[in-house]
Amino acid sequence: MKHSMPLNPVSALPGRFNAVLEQAAELCEPELKFVDLPKRSLNSEADLKAYLSELEAAIRAALQDGPVRIRCAQVFREGS
Repeated sequence: MKHSMPLNPVSALPGRFNAVLEQAAELCEPELKFVDLPKRSLNSEADLKAYLSELEAAIRAALQDGPVRIRCAQVFREGS
């Protein structure tokens, strides 16, 4: 299988750091729930309002079970 980008062990570090931070947060606050930030392309004010409404509903639902932490996907690009 051919990869479009060369494999670089440094590019895996942000994901590993995030995993460690999540584990630490869970140890400090075991009842903590994670809510993933949905990925979207927004093209208008209406798209933004719908996205924020969806995000608010997901967070409110998760809060009913206890504390919440928002999880965002981090993208690492070579040279950035």
